[in-house]
Amino acid sequence: MDAKLKILVVEDEEVIRSIFVETFGQWGFDVENAENGKEALKKTDQQTFDIIVTDLNMPFMNGIELIKKLKDKKYEAEVVVITGFATIDNAIEAMKSGAFDFITKPVNFDHVRFIINKCTQQIKAKQENAELKTLNEKLSELNLLKDKFLSITNHELRTPVTVIKGYMDVLDMYASDNGSDYKEIVDILKITTNELVDRLENIHILSQAEKSGLNLKFSQGNMVAILVETMK
Repeated sequence: MDAKLKILVVEDEEVIRSIFVETFGQWGFDVENAENGKEALKKTDQQTFDIIVTDLNMPFMNGIELIKKLKDKKYEAEVVVITGFATIDNAIEAMKSGAFDFITKPVNFDHVRFIINKCTQQIKAKQENAELKTLNEKLSELNLLKDKFLSITNHELRTPVTVIKGYMDVLDMYASDNGSDYKEIVDILKITTNELVDRLENIHILSQAEKSGLNLKFSQGNMVAILVETMK
């Protein structure tokens, strides 16, 4: 059992309540208890419980009323109800109201362990789904940032870089008439500008491919040669 999970036992019979509290404690849970639904509801206002194990027939507020109250305030907990064989219909009604499962009296704690294990698996699945949802939201945000970057690069940088390249070509025509040092500087600037133009053109192609939904075709190649060429 997962010691991090917290259980609230709601039972008006003190002996049964004590047995559940002791058993869940031995299984490694953090356990609280309440004598009836009204007291349990008050405790849920003060603490967060992962699992609530509640009897159905209790004074002040019965188990079904408790489940409905919890549902009304959107309390996130798996609820397991305790009922007798003669009142299975009440257990079915409780499950229709939002209970996860039910335990019958007299209580078989092997069955209780099975039900509680199902609860912990359900809770972990919900936690994992919530984490995946958060991760997907973050990925969506990153995709938006990427799209904005591609848009800025594609539209706002290509034009000034194209202008710079044009003037570098003009300077290159005059370079030969102004000495070797001047020619060397212009050549370096021209090579660097051409590399920048190539990078921006690749980004533009990527942007257009994503917008048009082009199907990329993959083929085998020499990765060493490609990496060497890329690092040049």
